[in-house]
Amino acid sequence: MGDACDHDHIDSRPGAAEVERAIAAVEARFSADGDRMTAPRRRVLELL
Repeated sequence: MGDACDHDHIDSRPGAAEVERAIAAVEARFSADGDRMTAPRRRVLELL
């Protein structure tokens, strides 16, 4: 297991503003598809 993988790693977590922007984008997509963002869906996205 000494070999390094050949893809980039992100060493920092996104900030609150980045998370909110991503969730807003998902909400817009749900809305466009006629669906809605539920509290459980939002929480799962926040955890991811």
